[in-house]
Amino acid sequence: MKQLNLRHYEFLKNPQKIESTIAFLIYGPENFYKDKILSKIENHFTDETSRDFDHITFYGDECSGTEIVEQLESLPFLAETKVVVIKNYDKMIAQKADLIATYLQNQMQTSILIIVAEKIDKRKSAGKLISQHCLNIECKQPYNSSELVRWLRDEQRARKFTMENSAVNLFANSIETNYFVANNELEKLLIYTKNARNITVEDVENVIGKTKTNTVFELQNSLGQKNLKKALTIIENMFSSTDDKIGIFVISMLTRFFLTIWKVNALQLHNLSNSEITSRHLNEVFYKFRGDYIDYASHFSRT
Repeated sequence: MKQLNLRHYEFLKNPQKIESTIAFLIYGPENFYKDKILSKIENHFTDETSRDFDHITFYGDECSGTEIVEQLESLPFLAETKVVVIKNYDKMIAQKADLIATYLQNQMQTSILIIVAEKIDKRKSAGKLISQHCLNIECKQPYNSSELVRWLRDEQRARKFTMENSAVNLFANSIETNYFVANNELEKLLIYTKNARNITVEDVENVIGKTKTNTVFELQNSLGQKNLKKALTIIENMFSSTDDKIGIFVISMLTRFFLTIWKVNALQLHNLSNSEITSRHLNEVFYKFRGDYIDYASHFSRT
């Protein structure tokens, strides 16, 4: 069998992959997408009338491999297929994992197996066999704001709303790089706009917090210019607010900020021109601010 590997967004754009598959491996550290993909597959093969009879969930750290295989090899009761989910597969002991791998070499066509794990060791025999006989769907956490932009574009198509480009970039650059956080902020935004067809920059500022957003950009600018006195004043003012999540927000934004400066310095060390850096290598930064990072980088050592 030809091994097929997809990232979470590739799978969601190709739902027809579900039709021709009876074994799925959903793995990675990104729980938001693991839950979303698991639900999509479950709902495709299960309806409410047969769910109590032909859908069963096991946990790798609690069940026996024999029990799982028995369920997989038994015929469905009401539905055309039986759905068997194994969560926490990576916590199964080797002997149990081997039983699942052996089953996959001669699968029942009337059973749908969905394996969910944070990681899978494809160097071991069980992990290798499972990856070979399953559709592999990897769920990675967002690396930068560009991946949040891609997520947001997908949500726009799915939910049938539009956002100004400047609003998309402000949204992605003003929140923690986390899909759960992004989804929660989007839900608030849609409630605030009463499901308006088009969302503006002003809407994003009002929901995320214009003051908080603008202030953290002022902090970044002060740090980029190495104006320590002003930066400390801004930090003191920010942490005097009643927002108990301001610390997480600031750390997330500043981590992203300094990683971008480090990236600019690294590219300059490889003799890339500033114009090439801003046009090709700073996609995670809103285009109006890319030039600022060239200036910021000049205040920091390249070694």
